[in-house]
Amino acid sequence: MAAAATLLIVIAIAPAAFAVTYKVGDSSQWATGADYTTWVIGKTFRVGDTLEFKYGSTHSVDVVDKAGYDG
Repeated sequence: MAAAATLLIVIAIAPAAFAVTYKVGDSSQWATGADYTTWVIGKTFRVGDTLEFKYGSTHSVDVVDKAGYDG
């Protein structure tokens, strides 16, 4: 019974141990004109991976409600 519980714990935490953080666009960051089609070549994304979107100071993020988004 203890062996089964240990196995379940290992199975549950194993994906997190192998998770990868990707900086989208690498040095180009998240920017207009970046070639993300080329950037994605050779990458395999898996459950548990993190996609990190970095952008320069000329970008902004606005919070909008549904009506603002739809407009």
